Parts: sequence; C-alpha cells; structure tokens
Amino acid sequence: MNVDILQGAWLETQGRVKEKWSKFMDNELGEIEGKGLKQLGLLRKHYGYIRNKSKPEYQDTVKLAGIISSISKIMKKTDGMAIAFVARYGRPLSANNKRVK
Repeated sequence: MNVDILQGAWLETQGRVKEKWSKFMDNELGEIEGKGLKQLGLLRKHYGYIRNKSKPEYQDTVKLAGIISSISKIMKKTDGMAIAFVARYGRPLSANNKRVK
C-alpha cells in the first residue's frame, strides 16, 4: 500500500464527513465541497492502486524486452527454424535422430 492510497482514503473520509455535516447544518456550499473532496479522494486512491499495479507490469515488460532482444541476437547467428523447433518441443533437431536406450 502506497502513500497515494492512504491520502486518497483520508480525503474521501474528510469529504464524507464534510458532506454529512453540511447536510445536517443545511449548508449547500459545504455539501458541494464535501462531495468534491470525496471525489478527489476516490481519484487519488484509484491512482495509488494503478500505480501499485503498473510497477510490476513495467518490470515484466523490461524483462520480456531483454528476452526478445537476446532471442533476436541468437536468431541472427543460427537458423530460425531450429530455434522455433527448440522453443516448441524443448530439444534440438539433432536430438530427434538419436535414440536414447
């Protein structure tokens, strides 16, 4: 849980309290301000959740880019069909010809 989620929850709570208190005191302007605070808190909280979720996805994307670049380097040096075969079946083409006893 990051700071944005906590701050968003706090703003949302402040907005709810201000909205209820203003409704009780018959203060329409305060009620509108409370609703605005509540919405701001919800946005901030959702931003925190998205930020938490995006960091691991970014790291996975960087790892995947590294894997793809290393595969492309290998494919430039060797036959692409052999690599595709290894990727699909988990063993090189020459392993098919040898019988294991």
